[in-house]
Amino acid sequence: MIISSLLMAIGRVVDGFLTTSFNKLGYSLGVYLIITIYFFTVSLLSHKNVKVHIDYTKKNIIYLLLGGFCNAYAYFALLMAFKYMDVSIAEPVSMISALVSVLFSYIFFKEKIKVRIFGTILLISGAFVIYL
Repeated sequence: MIISSLLMAIGRVVDGFLTTSFNKLGYSLGVYLIITIYFFTVSLLSHKNVKVHIDYTKKNIIYLLLGGFCNAYAYFALLMAFKYMDVSIAEPVSMISALVSVLFSYIFFKEKIKVRIFGTILLISGAFVIYL
């Protein structure tokens, strides 16, 4: 998770730099297209069968479309936020999604969230302290 966070931070700095030069919608579509091609290629090489992908897509098309739309829209909104605030502020403020994740984990997966709620609120509070 620490490596993932480090890579995410580096990616956001690159996003902030590149979105000053490129159209934000085109940039986000391009990023998602590259990620999709990469993961499809890796998955295809590991399964060596396209039928697995077709079957999975047929069974889960609604969830795949909704998840893709939510991810793409959230990413585009973050890129738009870079126009109004610094990357070092926009990325931590976007961590408000952690609160939604904790609440959904309780609702859908019945996870115990008492300690996680405190940590999430601390995380979000820290993001707003950075904003000051």
